Amino acid sequence: MTSRKFTSCACKFVFACGILFPGFSQLAVLPVFAQLTWEATQVDQTLTLGQENAEAVFRFQNNGTYPVTIRSTSASCGCTTAELGQKVYRPGEQGQIKTRFDVGGRTGQRRNTVQVQTDDPAHSTVTLTFAVDIPTFVTITPRILQWRVGGGVNTQSVLVDLNPDSDVAITGVKVDDDNFEAVVIQGDAPHQYRLQLTPRHTNSPVRTVFALQTEPKVKNEASLSFYAFVR
Repeated sequence: MTSRKFTSCACKFVFACGILFPGFSQLAVLPVFAQLTWEATQVDQTLTLGQENAEAVFRFQNNGTYPVTIRSTSASCGCTTAELGQKVYRPGEQGQIKTRFDVGGRTGQRRNTVQVQTDDPAHSTVTLTFAVDIPTFVTITPRILQWRVGGGVNTQSVLVDLNPDSDVAITGVKVDDDNFEAVVIQGDAPHQYRLQLTPRHTNSPVRTVFALQTEPKVKNEASLSFYAFVR
């Protein structure tokens, strides 16, 4: 009995609100499932050596019963952009968000995300992930060498390994301080070099930047730098 009274009261309440507030009865029966259906919310790519940018497309469809507006898209960093063709998608309409990632000097694995804000009450926020694996062009070990002020002028070594897919050779080392002598020696493995660095003196503190010289030249010269300190 109590259940029937509750149902009857609820119906009267919705009916009354429909008279006083037009459109209330329509809002009361809105579906609770997300309107936009995505083919995938994550795309993984392995880039090639020297690749400067990458793109991924996230496709979706409005499978609901009312239009959905995409209010905004926000990328997790300045290296990633998102392009949207339109903002409002009617029931049954398809769309896509195209993302672009600029590599710059980055290496290794990167997870770049785009937050999509919509007016869908059931699922207002969607996170899209563009994961990329960027090959390393060069590995320098170690990147920082140290000598003590007033200590010996012993020689220290740096090991340089180039990516086997790179058609690049190390031809020399540029030094921004004439206190150091640098010698390039072919390493034990292909695409490997050993640098021998010796200070002429350790009388005073100094910071020195070494830059590998290559043939042909590479765009990301910052990846070819390493450092020495007398301190």
